[in-house]
Amino acid sequence: MRKLLLILLAFGIIFSLGCTSNDKKASLQKEERVENSVEQEVKEGYDNDNNQRDVKEKKKTEKKRSKQTKEKDKKKYESRSSDFVKSESIKESEKSNTTNKATTKQNPSKKQRKDTKKKRLSNKNDNYNPNFQRIKKPLPQSNSEERKEAVTHVVLHFSSYASVDPTNPYQVDKVFNLFKEYGVSAHYLIDRDGTIYELVHESRVAYHAGKGTLEKFPDYKDKLNHYSIGIELMAIGTKDEMLPMMSENTYNKIDKKHIGFTEAQYESVRKILKDLEKRYPHFKRNRDHIVGHDEYAKGRKTDPGSLFNWSKFGF
Repeated sequence: MRKLLLILLAFGIIFSLGCTSNDKKASLQKEERVENSVEQEVKEGYDNDNNQRDVKEKKKTEKKRSKQTKEKDKKKYESRSSDFVKSESIKESEKSNTTNKATTKQNPSKKQRKDTKKKRLSNKNDNYNPNFQRIKKPLPQSNSEERKEAVTHVVLHFSSYASVDPTNPYQVDKVFNLFKEYGVSAHYLIDRDGTIYELVHESRVAYHAGKGTLEKFPDYKDKLNHYSIGIELMAIGTKDEMLPMMSENTYNKIDKKHIGFTEAQYESVRKILKDLEKRYPHFKRNRDHIVGHDEYAKGRKTDPGSLFNWSKFGF
């Protein structure tokens, strides 16, 4: 009996331990399931957070891209608008310029009418072909320029080689070389015997008058060359008139027969003036249109000087 009780007690203990072990195992499994469930929930929550964050980032990126696209489209539109405005502005400007040109053409200013008239006179009415005997001895083109204005005046000068060689003052080649060297010129040079040398064609402006003024032609200030024919006469003036060009000692070496002008020279000047008057409508044989260099450049030049006899031309 005792033995049976011990067996039952042992079996009860073992059963109790087994139950406890099973309960413990079940409890552990339950805890494990709970932990797994919590972990899964945490993981799902983390994933959800990440997904939400990704969605937000994606939306933010798409919004940014949309904004950039809009900005780009706006700039493109503004650029096109600007180009269109510029294009329209250019068209308006061209249209305005065309209108202004047309208006100017229809209603030219007084100065434009005057300039056009002078140019027309110069190109159509002026005849640059002389009808008197002359020897052509052309200076380089650099000593003159193209004529663009009508011829209205004649300027008279004297020239010589006296400052270098007072005993032989009238050497045409020497005077010609001086003109060439110093870049000055005249249309005609008249030797002592009346021979006329053409140095510059009348269709070109000769460099003979320089700076000066004419009281009755104020617009010609410092530019009489453009409106005139220059004539040089091989002659020598008074001592006072020549001192700006040479010393008194040099002047005293000049033979008196070389002082002043010759009748042959006056005759050649008359021929030239008559011919010019026929060919140039705005040139007149009077003292307003035929002047001495000393009258145009007062205080600076002395030629042709007091020895030139203006009465030889009826003045």
